[in-house]
Amino acid sequence: MVELDVVLDARGQSAAQRLAGLEPDAALSGTVRARFAGSPAALAELLAELLEVADGVRLHPAGLAVDLEELSRLVLPELRRRGVLAPVSRDGTLRDLLGLERPASRYAATAVGN
Repeated sequence: MVELDVVLDARGQSAAQRLAGLEPDAALSGTVRARFAGSPAALAELLAELLEVADGVRLHPAGLAVDLEELSRLVLPELRRRGVLAPVSRDGTLRDLLGLERPASRYAATAVGN
């Protein structure tokens, strides 16, 4: 699993400008995670490469209001277009999505025996 801090070009500012403007005590300071600062297109390319060799990537957006919006609006759709991420499924449960069988109820034997 790869942990990646993310600062994206957004709202007329480069990622480098946004990174320089973050508070010194912001969430990104002092972390030991890898850091990406750049365009959404470059992040999509990096993530596609990482997902070929890693089981997953956990993204830590620097600013929820800006970076999370850009991730959902630009990066994730691009990864889906490339086939790196599965399409969003509105049906089923998390158990279905993960391919897990439903466990037997621990009360099923009691109900049958009565």
